[in-house]
Amino acid sequence: MKKIIALLFGVHLYLLYNLQFTAWPEMFSYPYLANNGFSLYGDMIMPYPPLLIWTLQIIYALFGYNVWVVKVFSWVLILTSDVLIFQITKIITKNEKYALFSLLVYVLLEPFLEGNMIWFDNVVVLPILGGFFFLLQKSYRKAGLMLGISALIKQTTGIYLIFSVCYLAVNKNYRSIHKLLLFPFILGVFLLVWLISTGSLDWFLNWLIIFPSTKWESFPGYVQFIFTNFNKEVLFFLFLPALFLRDKLLWFFLIGGLVAIYPRFSFFHFQSELAILTISYGLILSKSKYKTLFLPIILAVLLIIRQTVSLDWRKETKFFGRSDLVVAGLITTEVPEGNSVYLLGLDSSLYALSDRLPPKPWFDNFGWYLEIEGVQDEILKHWQEDQPNYIIWRTPSRGNWFDLGVYQPRKITNWIELYYTKDKEISSGIFLWKKRS
Repeated sequence: MKKIIALLFGVHLYLLYNLQFTAWPEMFSYPYLANNGFSLYGDMIMPYPPLLIWTLQIIYALFGYNVWVVKVFSWVLILTSDVLIFQITKIITKNEKYALFSLLVYVLLEPFLEGNMIWFDNVVVLPILGGFFFLLQKSYRKAGLMLGISALIKQTTGIYLIFSVCYLAVNKNYRSIHKLLLFPFILGVFLLVWLISTGSLDWFLNWLIIFPSTKWESFPGYVQFIFTNFNKEVLFFLFLPALFLRDKLLWFFLIGGLVAIYPRFSFFHFQSELAILTISYGLILSKSKYKTLFLPIILAVLLIIRQTVSLDWRKETKFFGRSDLVVAGLITTEVPEGNSVYLLGLDSSLYALSDRLPPKPWFDNFGWYLEIEGVQDEILKHWQEDQPNYIIWRTPSRGNWFDLGVYQPRKITNWIELYYTKDKEISSGIFLWKKRS
């Protein structure tokens, strides 16, 4: 059995190595700026809790801003999740064969469903599985610690903690609720003290809670639940066996996972739900009358692999390819060391790759950030006092005014045109602007 498990780990790693890896720009820019004196909420727009960024700060400080650093970090987390999926299914079914089946399905689905990346939704899979594991073991303090860690990585995963409390209440296990909530409370107090001591509390509340729940929902393109035919087919096949699930805890986590996908659907937001689904397959398979339900799972695996291999097999890393490194080199050449530069319409990872800093406050070019009343005015008030030395501005793509790559913050672009002169095109569609004398 150990040899088969090791073989599956090897298959998983082989698939991850050969499928396109997505190195999201924020996974470089947030920790890079934080390591260079930017506060996470006061000096930049950062709409997530700080734990993942703190972790990446340490990793980059030790090993440098290299794509292999985040690849190895991501793959270690994924393979550790493999171990937990096997162990959890083994506990539930009391049979290693069914645990092996759940692991096999996860290995064959996770890399092909946008799981090969570093992002908040992928990183939280491990602590969520850890919380589930300790709930099974009735180690409620450890379960609370794991789920509290998850919420410190992405705030929406706090729903798992809420649903775990509901699970204990439904089972009339009221005395264990305070044990479950002990470490989340301690972590919350630690975070609150840190936010107050750094003067970041107001901005933290704005970017993580107030603006997403009251402002951003009305911005076109922020909430997106558009499903392609491929999405619909895959989801139908994946959820069909789960309709026959009778385990309360799994159902609470599956429902929690669906809620946590908000505000937009994509399969990389689906990673926690996928992990819980694969565990449920082992349990359902252990009930002999349900075995015929797994034809849809086989069809889903074949459909997903066929679709993804043709698109992503041995493609260069997304957002960290040769063209990205060329642009980073141009920025390093055109912007002398020690000069600030704002990149408009370019990936924020280029700050780390070019080793250049933007002015404070820094923001990514997302309309739901910048169309909030007063945000652009607040940014320009600070910039007026300490203007960036250079602007590098990519020509916007065509599309809806609010689309990513198209959106232009009008007040900020007007200010740039007033105080800067277009100097030259440093690459196709990318222009260097210099301050007017």
